Amino acid sequence: MFDFGFWELLTIGVVALLVVGPERLPAAAAFAGRWLGRIRRQVNHVRNEIQRELDAENLKGLVEDQGRELESLREQVDAVRRDTEVAFERTTSSGLAGPSSHPPDSGADQGVDADTGGAREEYGDDDPGRQRGEPAA
Repeated sequence: MFDFGFWELLTIGVVALLVVGPERLPAAAAFAGRWLGRIRRQVNHVRNEIQRELDAENLKGLVEDQGRELESLREQVDAVRRDTEVAFERTTSSGLAGPSSHPPDSGADQGVDADTGGAREEYGDDDPGRQRGEPAA
């Protein structure tokens, strides 16, 4: 706080000795020490209070930044959600909804060939002209 060298302190001590006198100098030094301690504590208190205020301002700024970032992320999530809903609506309206788009009587899930009405054979020959039980040519 104050930058006193040896010569400054010696000069202050000699002036205090001449002004106050040798019998009252110890009491005056104690009085000055108490006041310097109070001033030092007050300065430290003010410094700490200012630091807390600066930290609070810094935290408020961080919270505001995080809020803006969160809002940006919400907008991105909403955009993805809207795009997904639009794609889903297009898919369901065009009939590409998956297994539920087959009518239940088409035989698609029952091993029945929808074109011929006969059972499909599962050994790899997909010749539609061949009848069931007929040997492969």
